[in-house]
Amino acid sequence: MPEPARAPRAHVFVDTEYDRLDTATANLIEVAAAYEDSPAFAGVVPHSIEGADAKALEINRYFERDLGDKARWDRDLLDNVAKVCAGQTVVGANVRVDAHILSRFIGYEPWHYRLCDIESVAYLLLGFEQMPGLRDIKNKLAELGYELPDPDHSAGGDVETLRAVFRILQRIARYYASFAAPTPEQVQAREDDIAGRVSA
Repeated sequence: MPEPARAPRAHVFVDTEYDRLDTATANLIEVAAAYEDSPAFAGVVPHSIEGADAKALEINRYFERDLGDKARWDRDLLDNVAKVCAGQTVVGANVRVDAHILSRFIGYEPWHYRLCDIESVAYLLLGFEQMPGLRDIKNKLAELGYELPDPDHSAGGDVETLRAVFRILQRIARYYASFAAPTPEQVQAREDDIAGRVSA
């Protein structure tokens, strides 16, 4: 008996800002999420920066953006993030880190266990020599003529860049998929041609 068709999982774009790179001890500061093309929501969670890495706080402009102002802290934010991510595919830049830190503070992993790392997608699709960061991907796409917002190390800003990058890479992947996959012989011939041009 055939299995009933499953509804496709939605994409939820997520970014976090935190106070150090050690994911086991990092304090979560800021979170943003966007369900498919719906408006993103972002906020600052109640937090401590005791033992914080000064460089991390400089990168996310903690003091410049006054993220320590308790009047801005959103005590419902993590519950809302968990709800929007429930059972869905979370997309992120270095998404393993975001998911690990978020799950520590939410208390569980509400999202589907298969995560989408935009950096891995771009690494293969755009021909990077090493794993890129979000800004590297944005710059590469800009060189190709695509327009998209700059990542700014705020959770809200980076989610908008992340979503724009994902949509562009999705279009590029669908374009490639419209052609027949090359045979091993065609791939080898192409690689030999490139190698010949480089050595010439």
